[in-house]
Amino acid sequence: MRNVMLGTVMIAALGANEAQAAPAWCNVDNKDQMHRSHSSLEIERALSKDVGAALQAIVVTTCLPDDVAMKRAADIEAARQAWSKQLKMSEADWADAADWAATGNSFNISFAGATLGPRDKSFAFSPLTPIEQFIAINQGIPDRVVDYSDTLYFVDALGPKLSETGRFAYVLDCLENTSAVGLATCDGDIKRLDRAKVLDEVRAENRAGSLKMKIRILLWQLDDKLAKYQARVKQWRDKDPAYAKMFDIAETTRGEWDQIWQTEKPLLELALAMDDARESRSKKAFEGCSPKTWAAWKQAVARIGASKFVGLRNDDTHSWIVDAIAVIVGTPHGYLAGAALYACHKDKASDDSMLDTLGDMLEFDPGQRGPRLATQRAIQTAALQLDEQGAKIAYPDIRHSRRFVGTWKGASFGTVATIGKPDAQGMVELTFAAKLVKQEQCLESRPTKRPSRIRSDGSLEYDRDCLKWGTVAIDRSPSDQHVSTQYLEGLKPGMSVYVSGGAVVAVFPKGKKTPMVVAGVPVK
Repeated sequence: MRNVMLGTVMIAALGANEAQAAPAWCNVDNKDQMHRSHSSLEIERALSKDVGAALQAIVVTTCLPDDVAMKRAADIEAARQAWSKQLKMSEADWADAADWAATGNSFNISFAGATLGPRDKSFAFSPLTPIEQFIAINQGIPDRVVDYSDTLYFVDALGPKLSETGRFAYVLDCLENTSAVGLATCDGDIKRLDRAKVLDEVRAENRAGSLKMKIRILLWQLDDKLAKYQARVKQWRDKDPAYAKMFDIAETTRGEWDQIWQTEKPLLELALAMDDARESRSKKAFEGCSPKTWAAWKQAVARIGASKFVGLRNDDTHSWIVDAIAVIVGTPHGYLAGAALYACHKDKASDDSMLDTLGDMLEFDPGQRGPRLATQRAIQTAALQLDEQGAKIAYPDIRHSRRFVGTWKGASFGTVATIGKPDAQGMVELTFAAKLVKQEQCLESRPTKRPSRIRSDGSLEYDRDCLKWGTVAIDRSPSDQHVSTQYLEGLKPGMSVYVSGGAVVAVFPKGKKTPMVVAGVPVK
């Protein structure tokens, strides 16, 4: 009889243990390190409305239950089911919560400290996974200083490769913006954000559960932030019609880029490949880039009508090449091709004024890398005026100095006399016909007793009175130039050119004001 009773007790105990067995999602590394406070406090936290405290306590009381937790198991499970519904979590997703609970004593949604890898390692853009894109936008790529310009460039450069999780990180960044230009720029991403897709991407990725849970919670908290965003947008729209126009410009620009993603696929792929090569610092990734990027540059410039380059200034404050490059990079295809060309040839830019000037223009122009930077550029160039007298629109400071750098160069105008033969470095010497300019000068003068200045040694220099004036011819032709064979297409003696530091930046038929070649590319 005693044996029968003992067996009955053992079976009952076994059934109780099975009933209280932790679910499979509890089986995570470091499970024994889950923080446990006093039992009654743990239950109170599990049933609270504080998402971090509640999730941690639910995990602990479910995975490592004590007597008190076992008695309140039904209440704890009800709370877990409620959070599952709010956070769109499946049963398997709770393994992420368990991993989160095992990594520290408190739940938080900060990504501080989250990195893509060692800080001395470089990372290309395109291979980044959805959660890696999130980290890159939220925390920055290792060994880089990420600012507003960097974030916009990175998100735009990803193009169709931008994951929904990456878009979500950008949206979170946007929601902290208070400027009208910034809010208009991210309006398209806010409208397009697919929360279900974010959850699918997060669920599919093999990353730490703690990171996945943080993204889920940030997504759950989004509604409150969106409400504040909509209120700020309404304030700007109601403040002045110019601000309302910004959101219209943003929507139009976004629609234009929906088409560009389809029509410019090869160019976009080349630009991203060069971004990857630059960011990864890979010599192999740059192999063979010169002919590819020059071909893309030629195609892009050739699409711009020659009339766009007529009447550009060339004086002490403006260089013809600066204005010409501005015309080119002012188009999406010109910007993308220019960015790729410069990335490939950055190390040679100091010896080529066209490339050097291109780098300068790419550095300071918001650019056309994608719909977001293009929106900022479109708003800035829309000549919007506020109704309030003296009021000015505040534009974000956009500068791409991490990626592009250069110095604009002046250009000399002359008529080509001779074209030499290419040397071993592919350079050709150009000589120019004399360009005589008549100028009135003093031909004869005498000193006076009027001091004009004090020299550094303390002696005086005196003015001179002119006794005879006359007209003389001054030779204003450029000095002989060595230029790359890259810029000789269509060039013949007798043609007029703008020439500058290793590059023929424009070629004009004799007596014409419309160029036939710009930056080494024939234009019509």
